[in-house]
Amino acid sequence: MTKSSPVSQWIGPAHRLVRRLAHPAWFGTLHRTTPISRTWGYDRGLPIDRHYIDRFLSQHATDIRSSVLEVGDTRYSRRFAPSNSELHTIDVDPSKSPVVRADLCDLGALPRDRYQCFVCAQTLQYVSDPSLALRGAHQMLASGGVLLATVPALAAIDPGAREHDRWRFTAAQTKRWLEDVFGADAELSVTPRGNVLVACASLMGLARQDLSAETLDESDPDYPVILCVRAVKR
Repeated sequence: MTKSSPVSQWIGPAHRLVRRLAHPAWFGTLHRTTPISRTWGYDRGLPIDRHYIDRFLSQHATDIRSSVLEVGDTRYSRRFAPSNSELHTIDVDPSKSPVVRADLCDLGALPRDRYQCFVCAQTLQYVSDPSLALRGAHQMLASGGVLLATVPALAAIDPGAREHDRWRFTAAQTKRWLEDVFGADAELSVTPRGNVLVACASLMGLARQDLSAETLDESDPDYPVILCVRAVKR
């Protein structure tokens, strides 16, 4: 390794000082060690990740049709599916009376070739094996069926489920898992949403109403808050 000269050692820190002075970082209300909201912004408005989920599912509303399975409840399938659609839920909690009571990783307990659409929003971070859960999703879809999923790329730990909140996702690994399960030549997309400002705001618990539409619409693949996944079973 070449030893740097005293001049270069001085220029580096000096250049960084000039840059900080020329482009100061104003933290304002974010200059704190505790979040503004610990409920992802629900107490301020619509959480930022839910804003992206709503946008994603509305853009692919035509996929939510006929026979639809959704995790936990039918909040999205009721909103987007045609009125004559069959809407089912999947959950491990029997108190929620799911139609499919099973873990996504328990392939033996999951139906086969059953649904035209599976809506799986912000769920895969809680499973023991995301790759296996995607196999479960693929198994439940009928031929031509569509998986619509979202996963967190950057998010606070769920305080109500710390022992189960296991994963954060990158676009590269998520796409690799999808290709392994659905096939490399399948119709697949993994779309990052968010940017560094939105990421900071999301971690602080700010809501969609705290940010401008222009800020939310700008996506930086290096600083995603959420990944939106669409995969079609061949």
